Amino acid sequence: MFTTLVLALAATAANAAPTLVRREVPQEHSHEVLLLATRKVIRKGNNNDPFVNKVEVVFGTLGLAANVGLFAKNPDLPADLKDPVCVQQNLADACIDNAKKNGGDKNEIATCMQFRILERNTNGVGLAQEVCKKAPRNAELAGLTQIQDPASDLGKSTNADTQTKLAQNLVKLGFTADQAADLALQTSTFVPGQLGDPTAGGNTCDN
Repeated sequence: MFTTLVLALAATAANAAPTLVRREVPQEHSHEVLLLATRKVIRKGNNNDPFVNKVEVVFGTLGLAANVGLFAKNPDLPADLKDPVCVQQNLADACIDNAKKNGGDKNEIATCMQFRILERNTNGVGLAQEVCKKAPRNAELAGLTQIQDPASDLGKSTNADTQTKLAQNLVKLGFTADQAADLALQTSTFVPGQLGDPTAGGNTCDN
């Protein structure tokens, strides 16, 4: 399945119709490598942005309740950045802003873009997470949204397209189609969980 998805993403990164194979969901630890990389970019150069300093990147992959609680404890944050639905996008924008401020390395910008589409937690298997409808500040994030629980109807219908759109944006950034496909694959989640799973964990590695 991995080979099939790589070939499909490489073929579609330059705008062909997507025919990707679907996979699963994360949870904050399943993409820890990407979270740590994003944190490194967003904090590079002693970034003193109050939003960045008070909102850890992990909140971009947590559920809405965690973000509501975070903002309740930080009422001084700018109102336009306190929408719990848009935390992930706001962090991705801040990440790209800081990458550009520190030289505009395309690999660092790509990390921010990967972070933008990581699946966010929900309260149960088969539930989709609400999508941020606000336009991003940075063009590199245009058209990107998060991967959904693969057991959800929205995940089944959009996850392949979400990764394909990331690959297409990465090609515009200067990556080859193969490189873009590989970077997009790194955002993949697990196989769909069982509907009704009482743990609400599905096939994740949240430990």
